[in-house]
Amino acid sequence: MSVPKWMNKKETPRDFSQKREKKFAKKYGAKLTPNSGARWHSKGDLTTDTHLIEVKSTVKSQMVVHKAWLEKIRAEALKEGKEPILVIDFGDISLTGLIEK
Repeated sequence: MSVPKWMNKKETPRDFSQKREKKFAKKYGAKLTPNSGARWHSKGDLTTDTHLIEVKSTVKSQMVVHKAWLEKIRAEALKEGKEPILVIDFGDISLTGLIEK
């Protein structure tokens, strides 16, 4: 008897990322932003009253941080009057940092 295809489905990078965003939302008491901030009126992945949080997740052992990410997150947060935070997540360990100029 063969196993149904849905039982062999691997977790996609998007599934992994969404799961991690939910984890950090709970940890920081933040709200998830619909569509991960792709809409013009709500930016970032997570928001609190005082912070705009962007979560970058990977299952790999390394990640390159682009200056453009930092500038974009900072600009979006300033427009909303919030402090920008970047979370770099590897699944088992993460780095959380405030973005400053």
